[in-house]
Amino acid sequence: HRLADGTVRDVAVASSSIQYGGRAVIHCIIQDITEQKHAQEALRESAERYRSIISVSNTGAWEYYSDTGDFWASPEYFGMLGRSHATLDSSRRQNLQEDWVELLHPEDREAASAHFAEYLRQGSVGMYESYFRMRHRDGEWIWIWARGQTLRDANGQPTHQTIGTHIDITERKKAAVQLETAHANLQERLKEMRCLYAISKLTAQSDRPVAYLFAAAVELIPPAWQYPEIARARITFRGQVFASPGFQTTAWTQSADIAIAGETTGTVEVCYLGEVPSRPGG
Repeated sequence: HRLADGTVRDVAVASSSIQYGGRAVIHCIIQDITEQKHAQEALRESAERYRSIISVSNTGAWEYYSDTGDFWASPEYFGMLGRSHATLDSSRRQNLQEDWVELLHPEDREAASAHFAEYLRQGSVGMYESYFRMRHRDGEWIWIWARGQTLRDANGQPTHQTIGTHIDITERKKAAVQLETAHANLQERLKEMRCLYAISKLTAQSDRPVAYLFAAAVELIPPAWQYPEIARARITFRGQVFASPGFQTTAWTQSADIAIAGETTGTVEVCYLGEVPSRPGG
């Protein structure tokens, strides 16, 4: 609709026929909806921009509606899990269990589900953030970084809609494990070098009796092992035995011969008093 000053405005027109003064007349209501149209256009452009960002960044988008239990996810969400875009159903429906919970790693499922439920239950304060593994179609486990936030209404109160993203951080996780393993291995090598250096200083003390050198050596060896708190050492040399307190032969004992000029003169044994936990580097 063009105004007298030439400005064009969007309007909505509603009309009906009524009786007035014994005659049928047309009754019209004209409402200026220009601002509403602008808001709708801005929302459409924003949604298109959002979809474009999601697509080019290979970020999976999702939405959850707490009032109905409906869950929606973008093709990228399923794509990072090896799901075919041709077979997935990305419509809004009550499928949070099928499209998220059931795909979680068994070791992560309870904690991840509880964390999301707690975020909603506590009033959706701030950002939701979580890390967990999801099953890829080929059987591998993909590490996911999930972030989201519950939308607020005009009064700042949380609505029923929570939106978020999934990012595949599997390679980042692998790199972190490799770095951790390399660091752990380096620390072990440093402990071994300190032990060898200390023993070399001992052997340089030619004026000391052999019994003193071996007694000192069994105290230097356990701290060089990966789990020094349960490591013990014993040196047997020409009938003499030198052992750190608590040494015993266990299923986790290693030994090596002591040889002088080709002659075996004794053994060095190191044991763990119990089964060792799994730790990067062995």
